[in-house]
Amino acid sequence: MKKALGIIVSALLMSTLLSGSTYGFWQSKSVERYRYVLNASSDDWFNYTVLEKNEMLQIPQEILSKLSDIQLLYAIADYPYFGDAYAYGIDKNGLDTFAKYCSAFREFLARESFLDSLNSYGIGIAEKYASDSCDPLNNLRAQLIMDLISFYNSSSESLRDTAIYVYTPNGTPVPALIRDEIHEGEYYHYPLDQYYLTHYNIAYLTDSTLSWGTCKYNCHAYAWSYPSPACPYWIDNPSNYMSDGSYSQVFSGAPSSYLYAYSVNVNDIIYYPNGSHSARLIGNPYGGQQLVNIQAKSKWGEAGLFSHAVGEVPAGWQGTVYSIWH
Repeated sequence: MKKALGIIVSALLMSTLLSGSTYGFWQSKSVERYRYVLNASSDDWFNYTVLEKNEMLQIPQEILSKLSDIQLLYAIADYPYFGDAYAYGIDKNGLDTFAKYCSAFREFLARESFLDSLNSYGIGIAEKYASDSCDPLNNLRAQLIMDLISFYNSSSESLRDTAIYVYTPNGTPVPALIRDEIHEGEYYHYPLDQYYLTHYNIAYLTDSTLSWGTCKYNCHAYAWSYPSPACPYWIDNPSNYMSDGSYSQVFSGAPSSYLYAYSVNVNDIIYYPNGSHSARLIGNPYGGQQLVNIQAKSKWGEAGLFSHAVGEVPAGWQGTVYSIWH
């Protein structure tokens, strides 16, 4: 099913938009769909920070409560930051994070009917996205609906991962995974990368397919264990690197901080709030910029290896206190 969806490039016709309001509805055959106030094709998309855009994209509760389950499913897939679900992960913790920022998803999960509606309407909605080629990201929207169906109907975690240990420089074991590559790049990883490249002010770390997305490694493994596109590990929790003396903390503070007074170097590791993300600094920490604007490099979930400003990441990775480790 995933491969079949991946072969079809899809999108939905943006027609009959209501004008004169910050939000509205548009008709897609028999379903009236919610229209968000802005999207990545809006002229002013990059005039706002990620957090500002997430606030603007919240659907008012008085509108949410009136949307049918079918309308909510469309509003989840039409949510301009829909692809961030893959940054957080299609698992309980990741989807809980996604629900904090996607108000349509949060409302949908709160309804007792959500699973019945997901199973009744989800495949049909996914097929509509996958059969329409106006927007190349609609195939990824279809994929998200199918992944939600799969997750909420599954009673156990995937068995495709092999548990291993890697070791800190001081020899402490760190639980890790060897993961199989189950997706074909051109049908899953490349569209996922294109979502991030068009919705965030970021770039591939290198002009090479080595920087394309892969299931095999994640941000923590890249930053702490094996900083190479050939990284073979997936690490969910890198805390042992920080607790056994292998690394020393040289900064802890707000993303608006300046780093003049701290012994921060290029290639030091940035640990995002609540362990949501890890990255390595590549910009000059003493160049007069706030931490949030300094350039870094990191792996984005199952997507690619990107260069980006420290603050130019999905909202669920951001917070009030960042630490830097040397």
